[in-house]
Amino acid sequence: MIRWIQGLFSEQDPQRSNVDLGARQVVFDCETDGLDPRKNRILSIGAVEIIDNRVQLATAWEVRVCRPHFDGGGAEVHELTKREMDSGVEEKEAIQCLIYFAGRNTLMGHYVSFDIALVQNAADRLGLQKLQNASFDTLEFMRKKFPEGLIRSRKSWPLGVCAERYGIPNVEAHTALGDAHMTALLFLAFRKGGE
Repeated sequence: MIRWIQGLFSEQDPQRSNVDLGARQVVFDCETDGLDPRKNRILSIGAVEIIDNRVQLATAWEVRVCRPHFDGGGAEVHELTKREMDSGVEEKEAIQCLIYFAGRNTLMGHYVSFDIALVQNAADRLGLQKLQNASFDTLEFMRKKFPEGLIRSRKSWPLGVCAERYGIPNVEAHTALGDAHMTALLFLAFRKGGE
């Protein structure tokens, strides 16, 4: 998998050179077996890049992390089967893929601090470099824009509801790549200044 991601970009590729850090953003999402980034593990990672305000689906990717002792935690929500988890890549390779794909570019996500914490904890466990990227959180943006929340009677800003607020279809929800793609479209809607 890491060779495939490295093959997406040649060293001469100006979009990968990181010369203009504002022209490329990486939107990613992790699906997990729980909600505690210190003890729970990554089930899958999905990422898309935005270059010049366009989502680049040709370079989008998703990887499942091999979990030999997978007990099904989180699987029903993320629609992952034991067979898919058994055929995934090693956690180290999944984290390396994300680190390489991200480069020095801004990382984005919906509750991105959670996803970054998961990756940082995995990197620590595996002896890998940590992410040092700037980040933008669409959840924080929505909290500021709609402090009362988007669900009646609760201060809540779920990704699917936020996307629907901006007319973005809620497809492939709760998959790493589907959520990364939806978050990228949500960010672009913010950029356009949509209400």
